[in-house]
Amino acid sequence: MELRSIRAGTIVLAAIAMSALGGNSAARASSYGRTVAALPFTTRAPARSSGLRIMIHYRDEHDPNAKPKTFHELDIELPAGTKIDQRLVAACTASDAELMAQGPAACPQSQVGDGTVTLMTGFPPPADLVLADVTILQGEGELLDVFRSAASSQTLAVDHVKIVGHTLIDKPQAIPGGPPDGRSAPRDVRLRINARTARDGRAYLTTPPTCPTTRHWLAHFTVFYDDGVTDHAVSTAPCSPRKRPIRRCRDDRDRSSRGHCAKHDNDGDD
Repeated sequence: MELRSIRAGTIVLAAIAMSALGGNSAARASSYGRTVAALPFTTRAPARSSGLRIMIHYRDEHDPNAKPKTFHELDIELPAGTKIDQRLVAACTASDAELMAQGPAACPQSQVGDGTVTLMTGFPPPADLVLADVTILQGEGELLDVFRSAASSQTLAVDHVKIVGHTLIDKPQAIPGGPPDGRSAPRDVRLRINARTARDGRAYLTTPPTCPTTRHWLAHFTVFYDDGVTDHAVSTAPCSPRKRPIRRCRDDRDRSSRGHCAKHDNDGDD
C-alpha cells in the first residue's frame, strides 16, 4: 500500500489545530481530552443554504506527540434544526469493491465535498505521518468518504457515514499501520461539504431556522475509542439573528398605542 509520508519536525499539531479550529467556530476541551473539534457553517444566517466545515484534531491525552488512540465510532450531532435534503444529489450506488477499484470516479455526479486527513501510523520517522485525500459522496441515506493516498490514485478505504436526522454516524474502516495495534490513527481531519441550491430554491444543507439568544449554534461530537473511553466534545458556530423588517408610518393614524406602525390588511384604504 503506497502512502506519502509527511514530516513536520517536532510535532506541534495540537497547538496548530487549536488556533486553526477557532477561525469561525469555537472548540471547547472535550470531556476526556482526546478530541478537539469545530464545525462552522459558511453562513451565519438562519434558514439559509450553506456549506459546512468539519475539523477535528485527535490527540493522546497524556502525550500530545504520541499516536492517538483508534476508535470504532464517531457521532456528529449537527446543530438542532439543521436539514440535509439528500434528494437534491444523485445517490452513489456503487459497491465498496467498485469504489476501491475506481475511487470517486465511480460516482462523479454524487460528490458533495472533499478534504484531507492526516494519519499517524505508529512507524518511526519518516513514515510516521501520512496524508490522505478524501472525497465525500452522497449515498443512499449516508455519506461515502473515499480515502485515497495523496501520492497516488490508490483508494485506501471507504467509510459509510449514516445520516440519521441531523446526526452523522461514522464507523470507520481500519487503515493498516504500525505499532502498537497495526492500524493508522487519524490525527487531523479537514473536511468540507459545499453549499448547493437547486433551481427551485431547495438547498442540500440548510442552517437551523433560528439563531439562539447566545448567537451561536452548538454541535456535539462523541467518539467511542477502542480502549473503552467515550469522549465528548462541543463546538460553537456563530449565527446572526434575523433583522426585523421596519415598517414606516404613513401618518399618525398608523401608529399603535406603543408607538409602532400598525399592519394593515388593505394598504389602499385610508
